Amino acid sequence: MDDALDLDLVCLDFGADGTEEDAPEGNIDKGEPDEGDAYTFSVSLAKRDSSDLLGLDVKMVKKGAYPIEVVKVKDTGLVAQWNASVPKPEDRLRPGDGIIEINGVRGTAQSMLAIVAAHEDLNM
Repeated sequence: MDDALDLDLVCLDFGADGTEEDAPEGNIDKGEPDEGDAYTFSVSLAKRDSSDLLGLDVKMVKKGAYPIEVVKVKDTGLVAQWNASVPKPEDRLRPGDGIIEINGVRGTAQSMLAIVAAHEDLNM
């Protein structure tokens, strides 16, 4: 099992032929994100131990401005705690948000999710 899944991240993936592989639901987005009113903000999370879950469902995006898109923010987890703690609603992580960087790493979804699995402190 992928380490990212242990962190409560659900990644939806496609095989080389464009068909879904081992994904419980959803699709990989093959289009461009809507960049109408793009707003960039940072999210800082700290895992205290291996039982801390992010509480996110995400999908990998093949093309576009970001490699990971938030599909769902769960009611429990570090992201829900972050969202409850920030005073400005626009600084809350929500479905449809794109993740462009994790701990200074930009690149493929796989490389960024490897950072999530390997580090306790996460800056997205």
